[in-house]
Amino acid sequence: MAKMDQCALELLPQTEPGDDQLFYKPRTTPKRGPKVDLSKMSEDERFAWEIQNEEHRRYRMLHAQRASEMNAKKHNMYAAAQRVDYFHKGNGQHFEAIIIGVHLDDGFDKPYYTIRYTRPESIEEDGQVKLCLIDIDKQTTPDRLRPLPWDEDKVYEALVRLQS
Repeated sequence: MAKMDQCALELLPQTEPGDDQLFYKPRTTPKRGPKVDLSKMSEDERFAWEIQNEEHRRYRMLHAQRASEMNAKKHNMYAAAQRVDYFHKGNGQHFEAIIIGVHLDDGFDKPYYTIRYTRPESIEEDGQVKLCLIDIDKQTTPDRLRPLPWDEDKVYEALVRLQS
């Protein structure tokens, strides 16, 4: 995921009457305060500053994701990086998944999604059966997805995982 300092782009539904297309609206970020000189800080102050910085980063990421999910929900859609329950018709199982792509190729009213989920799989090696966890990327339709309850820790873990 690319980082943008000067301007962020957010996907918003067209608000002008008569147009059902999506458009990108530039959003400027607020000005930051003076640059911090870490060399003038004690070790404790530096440690506290780094923890505060990480908490602020976490808050910004979670706030943006929550806003994205709420905006998508208004339009009966799911947002990128949203946690969902995926129903696999082939074996009748449910998996916790993360939406890694939202596709509107078939129109705004017929989205489909690329999801990533982890599936356990048995592998036979040297006469022994081992259980391995395999990441699966798959495209699916909204009828196989259900939103999972908001959990800050799991959402943050998913966002960090997607960035790496």
